[in-house]
Amino acid sequence: MLSDYQAKFYAYELDRSYASDHVGKLAGLLFDAQVEPKPHQVDAALFALRTPFTPGVILADEVGLGKTIEAGIVISQYWAERKRRILIIAPSSLRQQWRQELDEKFALPASLLERGNLEELIAPNAAEQVLICSYEFANSQHLTLTRHWDLVVCDEAHRLRAYWTGQAKIAANVARICRASSKTVMLTALGDSARERGWVVVDETAREGLMDRLAAEFTRQLSQLAGKERSRLTSLSLSTPLGGGSATLEHAPTPEPSWRQKARALTQWLAEHGTGLLLTIDEVHAIPREELRALSAEVQHLIREGAPIGLLMAGLPTAVEEHHNDDINTFLRRAERIELGEVAIDDVCEALKSTFDAGEKALSNDLAQECANATGGYPFMIQLVGYQVWKHSGDGPVTQPAVAAGTTAARLRLGNLVHAPALRDLSDVDRTMLV
Repeated sequence: MLSDYQAKFYAYELDRSYASDHVGKLAGLLFDAQVEPKPHQVDAALFALRTPFTPGVILADEVGLGKTIEAGIVISQYWAERKRRILIIAPSSLRQQWRQELDEKFALPASLLERGNLEELIAPNAAEQVLICSYEFANSQHLTLTRHWDLVVCDEAHRLRAYWTGQAKIAANVARICRASSKTVMLTALGDSARERGWVVVDETAREGLMDRLAAEFTRQLSQLAGKERSRLTSLSLSTPLGGGSATLEHAPTPEPSWRQKARALTQWLAEHGTGLLLTIDEVHAIPREELRALSAEVQHLIREGAPIGLLMAGLPTAVEEHHNDDINTFLRRAERIELGEVAIDDVCEALKSTFDAGEKALSNDLAQECANATGGYPFMIQLVGYQVWKHSGDGPVTQPAVAAGTTAARLRLGNLVHAPALRDLSDVDRTMLV
């Protein structure tokens, strides 16, 4: 039981304002924590909390240095700031351990996500608690879990390295949950709308092997809808009741159906039941051109046959333009193109100011406007400018020199990440035409 004096002291400490990289920011939330963090753990937590414009961080300490404690401190800080839409994705064997750690060391409520309680726990009126699921569950339920989260923690994150090689669907779906970019959310929303109308929706990320993964998903969906797996007889062994001999009858193997045959079988079943198939392909700029041509040709044939199929793709504008104007793949020229335009400068200004204010950094209206103008309304530039200005402002209020330095650094970063790759193949003569 706290005395009145202690209660007032705790209230004072909890209400104090600190810079995001000041250890005092964590003091209040650790009052009730049953853990005494080590200096390097506090430093790691402050690193993760340093700026709201950083899309994510990696805590890569050696084994035994307490990465779980570091993550727990970050989770506790988000919880204290009432940012309580928190998801932890961990190996299945570690889910209970995470729940126990949050309860015993940080006094945070947590529940394990399962099929039976998923809808209940993510409902708008659900009780506030940290949600924990396995990588396998996140993969199977990625459509439902691709929503706005205040914080997503991926334990044993080295499991996601296969995302960059294009070899792991689990990694790709977890990455989709984590980033929840606007176009990804848009695809998800349109997919949900189709599902509400009874359509089957297949979501994929464009990378090598797309056609094979789609074909495998068609087979799985048809088997699930039909209610049974279709088996094939490959051989039959016969023996006499008295022994002494046997014979084996070999059944000629059935040729593997083609991509179109698998898609046709699925869409025919769906058509008979008054529904259809929607394919959503994200990050289409990353797909090899030949594979996109193959996908477009197959979908075109199915449409000509009257199959109930739709194709929805999203990607970077320049790459979409390139695919859209392909001289060979003319089918896509007839596709409706929707371009997500620039964000209104006034909206950028308001978003930047509210974010800085929430982080307890003073940003005047004039400087917020200067930052917003520097972004040009380009979504990626908004993130870059916000991050660099925050970084250059240090612990104090945002000054004009910090804005100037931050916007300059953001332009350089944009040039290195976007412009340089786009201009890499230009000849010396072509470069003389640049202004």
